[in-house]
Amino acid sequence: MFGTIGRSDSATDNAPLDMYDTTIMLKPREKWRSGVTYEKLIQEMDAKLQFPGLSNTWTMPVENRLDMELTGIKTPLGMKIQGPTLEGIQQAGAQIQQVLSGIPEIRSIFAERVSQGFYLNIELNREEASRYGLTVADVQQAITSGIGGAKVTENIEGRERYPVNV
Repeated sequence: MFGTIGRSDSATDNAPLDMYDTTIMLKPREKWRSGVTYEKLIQEMDAKLQFPGLSNTWTMPVENRLDMELTGIKTPLGMKIQGPTLEGIQQAGAQIQQVLSGIPEIRSIFAERVSQGFYLNIELNREEASRYGLTVADVQQAITSGIGGAKVTENIEGRERYPVNV
């Protein structure tokens, strides 16, 4: 098994910055324990692999990426709940999860817990920036590297390459 954390640098990738993907390479079916099916395997893994704040979605890697690109969620089917209060939304999600988990055809269900995000809205004063000879791209680059760092070079050791971030 192997995993990835984060998302691609594409502005069109709607995955959250704290995305976790774990890919598990299964043995050929003839090497599985007697009586184990794909559904039973998922149930066993789901029972043992629970981490606070993370949800399990059992799918194939390419299917997962396509679903994320098309819907913004890691599954082919999702429900968006809106309401006036965060508590009401969370309660409705938990109720829907409980009802749907009783349907035998549903392989995996998870009501994602809503949390408040941290965002900065930066309004660029173009006139001020131009006084210093800065373009919009210059200012955006300074903000990006100031908040999240930036790769400035790469250290090469034989066939290995390591980014140097500031």
